[in-house]
Amino acid sequence: MNEEIARILIADDEANIREPLSDALEAEGYQVNTAEDGQRAVEEIRRFDFDMAIVDIRMPHISGLEVLHYIKKSNPEAMTIMMTGYASLETAVGALREGAYDYLIKPFNMEKLFSVLKRGLREQRLTRENARLNDELKQTYIGVMTSLATAIDAKNHRTRHHSQQVSEYTQIISEGLNLPEERSEEHT
Repeated sequence: MNEEIARILIADDEANIREPLSDALEAEGYQVNTAEDGQRAVEEIRRFDFDMAIVDIRMPHISGLEVLHYIKKSNPEAMTIMMTGYASLETAVGALREGAYDYLIKPFNMEKLFSVLKRGLREQRLTRENARLNDELKQTYIGVMTSLATAIDAKNHRTRHHSQQVSEYTQIISEGLNLPEERSEEHT
């Protein structure tokens, strides 16, 4: 893997699923943590920020869906692949509605898992890159607008500081109206 090494959690109460899956992912270069039940999965999630979690739906102590809720609450960027040996359309749809990235039925083909995993990690990386680029674009926009206002103010001594004052008043008004920050930035 030439990208940043992804950290993956595998949560399954069946060692004959959990351990070979862990070995296969580690052989591909991923950092892998395992949990034998939902309680242990939540403990691992508290300790580490995972990029991806592969979680069995039926586990002792805390169900896979409860683990999914915990992941979404504590690390919304993390992707979760749910897996089960007790497939039903209802559980699949429910897991996807709750925020699972995908849903696999055991026993599954390792190639299928790797395909879903790589697609999810790629999507996650692109989402993060998009957010970073949007932040850079906002900062560039603010810098350009500030430079433009400074240039306008410098050109005419009567308008000096006027643009800055208008910008400050606009910000105060938008805060008074409880406009979201993105919306208030549109008007500054």
